[in-house]
Amino acid sequence: MRFFYSLLLAVGVIAPLSAQTIRGVVIDKITESALPGALIDLPGLAEPRGAVTDSLGGFVIKNLAPGRYQLRVRYLGFDDEILPDVLVTSGKDADLRILLEESTQALQVVTITGTNKAKPVNRLAKVSAIALNPESVMRYSGGRNNIARMAGNFAGIGVTDDYQNDIVVRGNSPTGLLWRLEGVPVPNPGHLSTYGNTGGSFNALNPNLLGQSDFLTGAFPAEYGNSIAGVMDMNFRTGNKERFEFTGQVGAWSGVEATAEGPLWRRQNGSFLVGYRYSFVDLLQGLGVRAGGNYVPQYQDLNWKLDFGKAKHRFSLFGLAGKSHIFVSGADVDPENPYHPPTRDSELGSELAIVGLRYQWLIDSVSYWRTVLAFSHNQMYSKGWERDPGTSARTQWLEETNREDGLRLSSLWQRRHTKRLTLRAGILLHSNAIDTRLLTRQQTPDFAPVRDYEGRLWLYEAFAQVQYKVKKRYSLNIGLHTQHLPLSGKTSVEPRAAFKLKLPNDNDLILAYGYHSQTPATAALFFADSSGAAPNHGLDFLRSQQWVLSWAKKWDSGWRLRGEAYFQGQSRVPVRQQADGFSLLNFGSSFALWDFSDLRSTGKGRNYGLEGTLSKSYKDGFYSLFTVSLFQSEYQGSDGVWRSTAFNSRYIANALIGKEFALGRRLVLTADTKLSLSGGRWYTPIDLAQSKLFGSEVYDEQQPYSEQYPLFFRWDAKLGLRYNARRLTHHLFLDFTNLSNRRNVFAYRYFQGMDTTSTQYQLGFTPDFVYRIQF
Repeated sequence: MRFFYSLLLAVGVIAPLSAQTIRGVVIDKITESALPGALIDLPGLAEPRGAVTDSLGGFVIKNLAPGRYQLRVRYLGFDDEILPDVLVTSGKDADLRILLEESTQALQVVTITGTNKAKPVNRLAKVSAIALNPESVMRYSGGRNNIARMAGNFAGIGVTDDYQNDIVVRGNSPTGLLWRLEGVPVPNPGHLSTYGNTGGSFNALNPNLLGQSDFLTGAFPAEYGNSIAGVMDMNFRTGNKERFEFTGQVGAWSGVEATAEGPLWRRQNGSFLVGYRYSFVDLLQGLGVRAGGNYVPQYQDLNWKLDFGKAKHRFSLFGLAGKSHIFVSGADVDPENPYHPPTRDSELGSELAIVGLRYQWLIDSVSYWRTVLAFSHNQMYSKGWERDPGTSARTQWLEETNREDGLRLSSLWQRRHTKRLTLRAGILLHSNAIDTRLLTRQQTPDFAPVRDYEGRLWLYEAFAQVQYKVKKRYSLNIGLHTQHLPLSGKTSVEPRAAFKLKLPNDNDLILAYGYHSQTPATAALFFADSSGAAPNHGLDFLRSQQWVLSWAKKWDSGWRLRGEAYFQGQSRVPVRQQADGFSLLNFGSSFALWDFSDLRSTGKGRNYGLEGTLSKSYKDGFYSLFTVSLFQSEYQGSDGVWRSTAFNSRYIANALIGKEFALGRRLVLTADTKLSLSGGRWYTPIDLAQSKLFGSEVYDEQQPYSEQYPLFFRWDAKLGLRYNARRLTHHLFLDFTNLSNRRNVFAYRYFQGMDTTSTQYQLGFTPDFVYRIQF
C-alpha cells in the first residue's frame, strides 16, 4: 500500500494542487501599442485579486487554484472588457492577449461591452464576422479536433461531408474561401486535398497552437481580397515567455502529438511554440495492428512560431509543414458502400510547406507598420490504375501532378488619426510558380494531356480603409480594394462600406456592402487543349456584389441573439461558349475530372438568405449555440436557365449545448451534444445507358444539378474529463459521431460491370478519443 501511495504521489495523482498563474498583455485594439496602468481583477471571488499592467502592458496574477475565472480589464478612456471563462489548469498557465477599444464617450462614464471572445480580432470587420476560439475545437462535439469542422457550427456554413473538410459559405463553392495565416494568404492547409479545392481529409493547422482568429462570411472589409465566399483569418498564439510547458496528445483522428513552448532569448522578450503530429491509425498499422478499415490516410505535420524583439520592433518567424499519402485498392472496396471503383487502384499524396517572417514596428502611440514575407510550397499528385479482374495486371490510366511555389509580400500601415478616425492601408503582392499536368488514357490508348502548363502567375492587390465613429452610437467604415491579374490583363476596383448604429438596450443594427472578386480556379485558368493551347488565360475575375443587414442583441446573462439577411449577386462567371448548364460556381462539388474547354466570363449567380444565431457564452459551467439558415443559391449557365447550384441545400440548422460539472477540487466532467440538420446537395444524374457503354460514369449533362440528395442529419455527443494533478493536467475526451447511425447519402456512383447505380454513404456511428497531458 505504501508503494502504491508513493507511486500516485510521484505522478501527481494525489499530490497537493499547485498554485497557478494568469498572465498576459493588454494592448490597444487599433494601434497595438501597450496600455500601461490598466486595472485587472477577477470579479466574484471572496477575496479580491488583481493586478496592474506594467510599462509593456504585461500583468501577472499568481497563486490561483485550477478552475475557470471571470477576468475584467479597465483602462481610462477605453471600453471595459470581460473574459467570462479563463481556464486555469495545473499543467498550463493561462496566457492572454487582451485587446481594448478606445471609447468615444466622456471619460467619466464606464461601459462594459461584453466578452472578448465574441468579438472578431479585426475590429474593422463589422458584419458577418465570427471570433474563433480554439478551445472550442476540443470542447465541441463532432469536431474531430479540426478547426475546419468547427466552422460548421456557425450560421450559413455547410460542413456536411464526412470525408472532406469543404467549407460551404452561404451556398458558395468551397473554392471561394480565402485562407490567411498571420495576415498573409496561404494555400489550402488541408491534407490530401485536390487541385484547386479547399477541402482535404484533415486540416494541417494544429488547433493547440492557434490563437485569436476570425471567420468572415460576407461583405468583409477592404483588407481582404481575391475571395467571393469567405475568409478564414488564422493566427498562431505566442508561446509562454516565462516558463517551459509541454503537451502530449493522442487521438484516433488527430494522431499522436507533442507540443512544446517556452522562453527564448530573454533579453529580446522572446518565446517559441512548436507542435508535431503523426497519424495514429497509420502508426498502429506500422506496429502490425490493423485499424481504420481499408481507407487509412497517412499524414504528419509540424507547426511553429518564434516571437522576439523589443517593444517597438517585434519579429515572428512562423510556419507549417505537412505531408500526407493514401493508397486505395479496388480489391478492398466494400460492395455495400462502394466509395471507389472495384476494378481500379488509386494513389493520392500531398506536400505542404509555409514559412513566413513577420515584422511589426510601433511607429508611435497611435500608429504601426506591419510587413509579412511568406514562402509556400504546395504539391499534390494522384495516380490511377485499371486492374484486370482475371490476371490482376494493372494499366495506368491517370497521372496528375500539381505544384505551386508561392511568394507573398504584405505590407500594412494603420493609424488612429483622432479618437473617432482610424486609417488603414496596405499592399499585397502574389507570385506563384505553377507546374500543373494532368494526363489520362480514358479516350485514347496513349496518354493525352488534359492540362499542361508551366509558368508564373502574378497578382497585385492594394486597399485603403477608413473607420469614423460619430459619437458612441454611430460608426462608418468605408474602404476600397483593387487587384490586377497580369495574365489576363484584368483589373477589379471594389468599394466596401459598413454603417453601424447602436440602439438602446444593447441592440446593434448594421448595414454593409461589399464588391468582391476572385481569380478563376487555377485548374480552369491553365487548362490546355489537345494542341497544347491554353485558351482560358483571358478569363476575367469572378465578381460578387454583397449586401448584408444585421441585427444583434445581447444580455448581461451571456445570451446573445443575432439575425442577418443577405443578398449576393455574382457576375462574369466562367461558363461555356455553347449553350449548356456548365458554371464554375459548381467547381469543388465532386472528384470528377472537369472539362474546362471553351469558357467565357459571361455567367451569373445569386445567393440570398436569412440567418439566426442564439448563443450563450460559458457561464456557471453552461454554454450553448443554436443556429438556423434559410437560403437559396442559384446560377445561370450560357443557356440562360437559372438552376440550383450544387451547394443549394436551402436550409441548415445546428443545436449545441454543453455543461461542465466540478467533481471536487481536481476533477471536472464535461458533457456536450450537438444536432445537425441540412438539406441535401444537388447533383447531375448519371446516364446509366451511356455509363454501361463506356464502362465508367457518364453524367446526363442535359439535366445539370436537377436532382437533390436526401437531407443530412447527425447527432453527436462528447464526454470529457479534466483532472488537475500537481503541476500537470490530464484531459480525456470521448467523441461519438452519428450516434443514431443514420446512413446519410454521400453520392450515387456507377462502376464498370454494374447493372445499376450504387449508393455511397457517409460515415456511420464513429467513436473517437483524445487523451492529452499538459505539464
